[in-house]
Amino acid sequence: MVLGQVVVVAAAALALQVVLPALWPGFQLLGGDPSPAAASGAANAVLLGAALIALTTLVNAVDNRVLTLVNGVGVTAEIVGIALIVAALFGHAEQPASALLRTAPDGGGGWALLVGAFTAAYVMIGFDSAGELSEETVAPRRTAPRTILAALAAAGLSGGLLLLGGVPAAPSLTHGRLAAEGLLYVLTSRLGDGLGRVLLADVAVAVCVGTLAMQTAGARMVFSMARDGALPGWRRLSAACRSA
Repeated sequence: MVLGQVVVVAAAALALQVVLPALWPGFQLLGGDPSPAAASGAANAVLLGAALIALTTLVNAVDNRVLTLVNGVGVTAEIVGIALIVAALFGHAEQPASALLRTAPDGGGGWALLVGAFTAAYVMIGFDSAGELSEETVAPRRTAPRTILAALAAAGLSGGLLLLGGVPAAPSLTHGRLAAEGLLYVLTSRLGDGLGRVLLADVAVAVCVGTLAMQTAGARMVFSMARDGALPGWRRLSAACRSA
């Protein structure tokens, strides 16, 4: 679980590379190719991700009130942004509804389904994170389960609507940019640079808040496991967590 949390925080932070260079080319600090699959894009992803983790670590270390404020503002912006993106996508549909049921001629539909399952995987990570933070809530036996169920429902609904709206709004289902950039390509192509960049900025906020939440949950999990004597060096680790 500890190793999993470390990997998840790093993976979430690396997602900035998909958003920030598309928002402003100046965020591509290393090399000229922003694609995460390219050497320069991968190196830049590490640089941006490291900067984000340093920032989230600072927020986590400062004060719980700062953490709560940042998280609350970020989640609100994320919900509003998703609603605007979904409305914009459904208002700019270009492909027929049958495109939602189209599969690859070479039988690649199964692989596409597996890739799409990452949405559910990230939702389950959020499910676990809500449990890790339950000790810091009021009436956790009642509040935590309701929060977890509400988060699952909201994530399922918003993710489903994004998929249902994104495919018909794509200018082309065979363009290479759709495979490489996904929703970013659809937003910038259909909504123009102005509105598209505003929504991309909201996506960047969502990535930052998600990284912050995952790191917070990981820290709480390490503390609880150390408190229960389930980690090597648990006495020193739990004492350090309490003093922090």
